[in-house]
Amino acid sequence: QDLKEENLRLKEELGERFQVGRILGTSPAIKALVQQIERVAETDATVLITGETGAGKDLAARAIHYNSPRKDHSLVEVNCAAIPKDLLESELFGHVKGAFTGASRDRKGKFPAANRGTLFLDEIGIMDMGLQAKLLRVLHDHQVTRVGEEKPVGIDVRILAATNTDLRAAVDAGRFREDLTIGRTGKESVNNYVTGRSHPQAPETWMGYYRGSEKVKGDSGRMLEV
Repeated sequence: QDLKEENLRLKEELGERFQVGRILGTSPAIKALVQQIERVAETDATVLITGETGAGKDLAARAIHYNSPRKDHSLVEVNCAAIPKDLLESELFGHVKGAFTGASRDRKGKFPAANRGTLFLDEIGIMDMGLQAKLLRVLHDHQVTRVGEEKPVGIDVRILAATNTDLRAAVDAGRFREDLTIGRTGKESVNNYVTGRSHPQAPETWMGYYRGSEKVKGDSGRMLEV
């Protein structure tokens, strides 16, 4: 009982921390971003968050989750770039004991772990074409199949994805499936505006601009007290 109460308290704290109203910024770009987050948060749409490295795409994902109807369930985050490509499928879908060398026990996988909640796939642009096909099947069928197993398992998971690469260029180069891009799977797009030469119209970066944060990284790279 104590653990359940502590878990509930921590979820409430996270929900308060990532309330959209706590994002600071007055520029048109920041205001547009906040409006986008508010609009997609209340839906169950798959969302692609784009932006340069260090722009705070993970913060956008957390803001969407903790302002959505799924906020009382898990947000499971996966950095696709940090996992060897030959292990990413097992990490996402799980595996059964003996499925491959080193699989000494059953593994649940991130998709089942996020059931009824949200799965955030960071750096989705590095995913190979074979795994992209399986991800597309999950989006369509709402089922996952563990590595080494034939029977699929139904899941109820919202997917948020992020990338710092140009997926349209990746499609043209044959590195990313066109049917996984915006408009083909019911995805919404949240452009994560950042400062710099590429976005001179955005005088602020929204990364970390939450009231109550102890320290955040500003657009010049310095640590700011807020």
